[in-house]
Amino acid sequence: MATIFTRRLLNTLRKPSLQNFARPSRAIHLSPVVQKKKSKAVVEDLFAEDAFVEEELFKDPTAATSEGSSSTANAEAEAAKAARARRKLSDEKRKEIFEHQLAFLAPRVGRSPSEKTPKFKKGTLLQLLQFATTPEQIQQIVDVLPKYAEGGAELPCQFAQAFARRCEEVKAQSIALEVFGNFAKYHVSLNLPAARQLLHSVYTTHPLKDTLLAASYLPVYGLGEVTDDMTSAAFVAFACLKEKTPESIKVARQLLPSITEAIKNEDVDLTSASTPEERRWKKWTAWALAKTDVADRANGGTGITLGGKQVGDLKKTILKIPVVRPTPAEEVQAQA
Repeated sequence: MATIFTRRLLNTLRKPSLQNFARPSRAIHLSPVVQKKKSKAVVEDLFAEDAFVEEELFKDPTAATSEGSSSTANAEAEAAKAARARRKLSDEKRKEIFEHQLAFLAPRVGRSPSEKTPKFKKGTLLQLLQFATTPEQIQQIVDVLPKYAEGGAELPCQFAQAFARRCEEVKAQSIALEVFGNFAKYHVSLNLPAARQLLHSVYTTHPLKDTLLAASYLPVYGLGEVTDDMTSAAFVAFACLKEKTPESIKVARQLLPSITEAIKNEDVDLTSASTPEERRWKKWTAWALAKTDVADRANGGTGITLGGKQVGDLKKTILKIPVVRPTPAEEVQAQA
């Protein structure tokens, strides 16, 4: 089933060139469900629920820093301080901080950086993403990535997902597709949370070809076929049904059996969530499943058949899941 689907998916439009891909040397971490969102172009702040210490960003980046071990008590105190310090910044201030951080980072990356000291922090790229508000600023970050890799610096573990999400928020999805489509140049590994985020960013508002291109990245990065992940499959299925062509509908209906089986087997529990991040993903998954069911029936299909269950109920259930805020220690750990 997966092989047949992939072949048809890639032949629906012109088959994308994968010649620029290279397998990452290290194993890709398949973390659990992350964050996903509802419909269309209603976007939210990338780090709205994260505890970045903004006052830290106002400091001169040339100031010497040291990393040391901290106790749980210190971590909680730091997170509380971050929450107090967090505030809404004006566009002008965001731009000022972005340019300041980028100007500090750019000469310090590459095989032979022009500035070697003081060194940049590992979280600098995440800070740049936090303050980027335009596709042009996203492109400026991307332009640094090749030299960043040349210098042997490692990307923060959460960079891929954060990058995909920020690209969605500032409507720079084409840049995300380019970066994840050329590992040999940018060295940004696609993991499952980032792949879901990338698919979510294009499946309702972009042409079908963008969704199919994003879906084709999964097996290239060792993440399996789209049929192996219910969330990704739901995104692709709805995008295909929305296209309303005989070929796209045929592709969508190849996905429905695997989606139905995953729901019946309760491979993913859509009725509970332990973190805001998990709730967001499950909410978006339920929404995509419900819309896929309706769209298939509108196109003369049987929808997602679950016996006595109604797929639409999944959406209603997930909306009732309370948001569970992370503890201060968890917030600090997310920044590490």
